[in-house]
Amino acid sequence: MECREIQERLLECGPMPAEDSPPELAGHLKTCSACRTMAEQLAKMDQAVRDMPIPPQSAQAKEAFLQQFQAPIVPAAPARPLLWKVIERWHFAAAATILFALGVGLWMNIANRDTTKIEVATAGPSVRDVGNVSNVDRLVEWNLQLADTASLEERQVLYDVNVGQFRQLADKEPAGSEDSPLMRTLLDNGAWLCRNNDPLAEAEKFNVVADVLVDQLAAVAGRSDDETLRKIANRYEAVEEKAINASLRKAARENKADNDRIKKIDNVLRHCADRQKRMEKMAEKMSGAPKKETQRILDNSRQRHIDRKHLLRTNQHPASAPAAIPAKSAEWC
Repeated sequence: MECREIQERLLECGPMPAEDSPPELAGHLKTCSACRTMAEQLAKMDQAVRDMPIPPQSAQAKEAFLQQFQAPIVPAAPARPLLWKVIERWHFAAAATILFALGVGLWMNIANRDTTKIEVATAGPSVRDVGNVSNVDRLVEWNLQLADTASLEERQVLYDVNVGQFRQLADKEPAGSEDSPLMRTLLDNGAWLCRNNDPLAEAEKFNVVADVLVDQLAAVAGRSDDETLRKIANRYEAVEEKAINASLRKAARENKADNDRIKKIDNVLRHCADRQKRMEKMAEKMSGAPKKETQRILDNSRQRHIDRKHLLRTNQHPASAPAAIPAKSAEWC
């Protein structure tokens, strides 16, 4: 059996003990690392679904529903159905929505190909290029999805399903390549996002990612490689808008104010401003397409700085509480 047939079989049947697997399936998994990795990740996802807590009111809701039909109620411990049985009962669109929410953009059979495009559902700058999607773009999109996922439990599922695949991609990247530092940074960032959901800390972590992208921009600027330059620029704008600014919007909605928070806001804005000044100096030394692309990024970045200042100032607290943005921080906007 070919890998495609095996992977379809795994999605249909779900994880199962090796002794219960059909001989041809078990034999293939012993020799194929890609399909074996997929089977292991599906098993982790299935276990994560099983481990999700049953809603506390589910028993009462079930009893109230059954009483409408005046049917005898047989007490039974609530059991969580296998994810695969749920998929069998629900129509495709609903199942696809659930799988996407759980992070089952498995990307398993496109690990070593650049022929599948990532669809970005949110507005703003996109990591999707006209050409094919690279492994780096998949890692960037994965980080953005993790940051956009509310609960740490859901982030962990999305992380577990994909991290093995991305580690393999990073390991295959030559150590001296320009993409290697960025891929390692994104892997570390993904692991951190599973354990933390403080929006201001998230913004600062993505500031580090943005710094690495500026390093790449500086390295490519001296070459006649407009396509790579455009890809790096798109990644930078996606990180700044969908991660840094999005995290600041989440922080503003929390409506908190204390000295530690003010210090974090100041650090994030200072970091953004320092990076902008660095790009301004880079642009002065450039010419042609690199200068034009860097200037475009700077113009968009300046507008986002204005948006940050407006956002944080319009979410200030009453006079009895510290301001949501310190006066000093206005300098960094």
